[in-house]
Amino acid sequence: LLGVLENSITDYLTDQLARNRLAVATIKKIASSTGLIRDGRQHLAVERFIQHLLMTDIKTTAIALRAMMRENVRDLDLGSIDVPVMVIIGEYDWLVRPEKIERIARTIPECKVVKLAGVAHLPTIEAPERTAELVQDFADRIN
Repeated sequence: LLGVLENSITDYLTDQLARNRLAVATIKKIASSTGLIRDGRQHLAVERFIQHLLMTDIKTTAIALRAMMRENVRDLDLGSIDVPVMVIIGEYDWLVRPEKIERIARTIPECKVVKLAGVAHLPTIEAPERTAELVQDFADRIN
């Protein structure tokens, strides 16, 4: 029984490692095309994103990606939002370009966009203290 269990665990870990390598290779390819990897050196934002990916289990990542792919911002009536909104973006986000977010934000009546320097796609992971400060300041201003 112990041998079967060990083989199952080994197979599972081997599969996870292969998936992680594929995901990391894909991220590096995208980051290279945006200039975040130059001369074999990757930007800190890419490194942080990869670290986060490797800490998240594949099933959770797959569920989140599936949910994101189903959403179509064009189907939403963003102009009807009647509360203040703050969108925090990273200057190096290669998954959702900052220009696209800024364009969408212009359709929301009271929307403030904050672009964090040195951050990619995950401000809450890559710059948690700064993100928390921004959210707290925003909440204090609207109360």
